[in-house]
Amino acid sequence: MTPGSNTDLTNPLSDILRRAQQRPVRDFGFGKVKERMGKSKPGMQVIVADVSSSMSAIVHDTRTRIALLRAALKDTVTYAPHSKIVAFNYDARVVSPTAHLDPSGGTALHKGLDKAAEFKPERTVVITDGEPDSQVAALEAAEKMSGIIDCIYCGPEGNDGAIDFLRR
Repeated sequence: MTPGSNTDLTNPLSDILRRAQQRPVRDFGFGKVKERMGKSKPGMQVIVADVSSSMSAIVHDTRTRIALLRAALKDTVTYAPHSKIVAFNYDARVVSPTAHLDPSGGTALHKGLDKAAEFKPERTVVITDGEPDSQVAALEAAEKMSGIIDCIYCGPEGNDGAIDFLRR
């Protein structure tokens, strides 16, 4: 998030969900998208949140990535009450929107996606800095997902490798 961007810091989750809904679905083969949607549970949404050590970095004035993430997750009670939240670092677990999450450990995105897949979501929103412990494992886990996967990048500007990974 950069100064002057079109980001609502007073209500981060609504901004994230609004952006996810506005993003076009990239069709890497209609049959594949149709097959993934057919495996999903209609209306189920899962937020997969990175709580690894890198989330302690400052991104907006003096606020850290984890502070913005905490505020966004608290908003799920109002704006996405039926969503599940999966937090991941070296492991993955389902958490409540009001859980106090402290950044620590590695970035096992594949474990977060595997846990999210258990819910057969129609839509998964991944919030991360795009630097998983294993890109290969994360992409393999993403292939097993149902529904649509949206990625919200929260890393530093100019990290083209992380941004390219999240696009895949």
